[in-house]
Amino acid sequence: MAATGPPTSVTWSKDGGALPEHKHLRLLPNGSLWLSQLPTVDGTDEADPGASEVIEGSYSCLAHGPLGVMASQAAVVKLASKCYIWG
Repeated sequence: MAATGPPTSVTWSKDGGALPEHKHLRLLPNGSLWLSQLPTVDGTDEADPGASEVIEGSYSCLAHGPLGVMASQAAVVKLASKCYIWG
C-alpha cells in the first residue's frame, strides 16, 4: 500500500453549515480546529457571555487528499459552567 501523506486541505463545518469566523474559533496550520473560551474583559475566570453561542454546536470536517475526501463523524461541543453552592 502506498503512503498517502497528510491531507492537502481540511474543511470544517458547524451545525451543517460554514464555520463562522470568530475569535473563539481558530483553524490551525495542521488542519485542527482550536476552540477557546477567553476570560472576560475584567480578567475574571468567568466566560465571555457570547462564547457559548459561538462555540457550542456540532462540528465535522472533510479532509481532502490525493486519494479523495474523508469525512469525519460529528463531534458535539457543549460548554460546562461553574456551579457555586452558598451555604
